[in-house]
Amino acid sequence: MRFSMASSSVGVHIQELAEGTYVSAHRHLAGAHVITVSGEGYELLFMPGEEKTRRRYPIKPFAVVAPRTNEFHQHFNTASGTYRYLAIRGQTNPLRFGSGGGYNPTWSAQNKDPSAVVYQINYDQEDPSIREEYYRELEKKGITSRLPPISQGRS
Repeated sequence: MRFSMASSSVGVHIQELAEGTYVSAHRHLAGAHVITVSGEGYELLFMPGEEKTRRRYPIKPFAVVAPRTNEFHQHFNTASGTYRYLAIRGQTNPLRFGSGGGYNPTWSAQNKDPSAVVYQINYDQEDPSIREEYYRELEKKGITSRLPPISQGRS
């Protein structure tokens, strides 16, 4: 769910990941703070071209991740039940409801122009070891992968 706060340029969304799912790698400008509300899992962070040396951070309630500009990040649910996080960032496109502007989903993530500031790597184009690592984590906990990874935005 995305919402606007008092017609400001602050972007806020809350997302809930079902058990056995994860979000595709995506990047945007710095300043986003991703706060875990419930559930647990891990985050992967890496700069373009550094997929093999990505960093992994365990996530549980109240954990905060703040990716750098151009840094890809992914949210993985490794618990039974849902994983919910709140993301707050500045420098976003105001929703402008009422002015005819509407919400532009390409500001969230797009997969057409890899040189754009905002970009996502579709799960079928990611390093296969990312999914293999995730499946191993689920297997350790007896959790079945229920769905393909969730796309952060719209293609």
